[in-house]
Amino acid sequence: MGYDASHDDQHAAGELAAAAACFALGSAKVTLPGIDQPVQQWPAEWPQDLLARNTRMRQLVIAGALIAAEIERLQRAHFAAIDAAETSTLDHLEF
Repeated sequence: MGYDASHDDQHAAGELAAAAACFALGSAKVTLPGIDQPVQQWPAEWPQDLLARNTRMRQLVIAGALIAAEIERLQRAHFAAIDAAETSTLDHLEF
């Protein structure tokens, strides 16, 4: 895939983490009590055959990369919020 930070920042609703979970699970069927169907949160806009196209090792590498991308996205958002708060505070000061 190889997307950049600006692309990853567009996925602020947990899509990267959800996709990482899907890749980490691979073809495993996860079921929850009281739910008859397996749980799989695959992003709708992603090709449905993407798991099948990759070996198990590659699926885990992709899962790790997606988790790293989500962590980096969260860090960027955190520091952007801090910068915005500091800028807002400075705007009210008179020099």
